[in-house]
Formats: sequence, C-alpha cells, structure tokens
Amino acid sequence: MNPGLYLVNAGADFELTQKLRATVNVNGLSFAHTQVLETLLFQSHLRRNIGVDAGLGFRWRPALNNNVIIKFGAAALIPAAGFKQIYSGKTLWSTFAELKLTY
Repeated sequence: MNPGLYLVNAGADFELTQKLRATVNVNGLSFAHTQVLETLLFQSHLRRNIGVDAGLGFRWRPALNNNVIIKFGAAALIPAAGFKQIYSGKTLWSTFAELKLTY
C-alpha cells in the first residue's frame, strides 16, 4: 500500500539574458496517509508534513544557438516534523550539471 503524497508547487522561469535562463521551483510535501509507514517502521503517530523542496537551476547557451547547452543548479529538502521522525533532521542537498553538445 502506498502512503500517498500531497504536493503543492510553485515555480517560475526567468530569462535573465538571451544566453541565460533561470528556473526557480518550490514544493510543499506531505504524506496522505501514515498508517503504512507506522506499521513498517514500528512507530506510532507519525506526522504527515515531510518538508519543503526548493530548487534553483540555470540554462546557459553561450553561442545563442542549441549546439551547446549547459545546465546546472542545486536543490534542497528542508525537513519538517514527519521527515525528522523517520530520518535525520538535516537539510538534504543535491546538485546537478549537464553539458549537451549537438552537431
């Protein structure tokens, strides 16, 4: 059985220059049902709120065409009470980079 997920999202793209575009994304996450997790983890009264996932990414086209595209960014999961009951309460970070070459 799947505990389910409630997701509230807000995001926006910004064209900073002709070569550079930024993307901002924020998600609010919470479990729909915690009974399955409580049974699996042998814990009672798990909170539903997982936390906030926020990310920032950039797309750079140095030659103003699609032959070379560089994407990079970072995201963080800021844990709330439900996540802290299951895992550590530290903020989790991730980064990414992509190079696309087309001839």
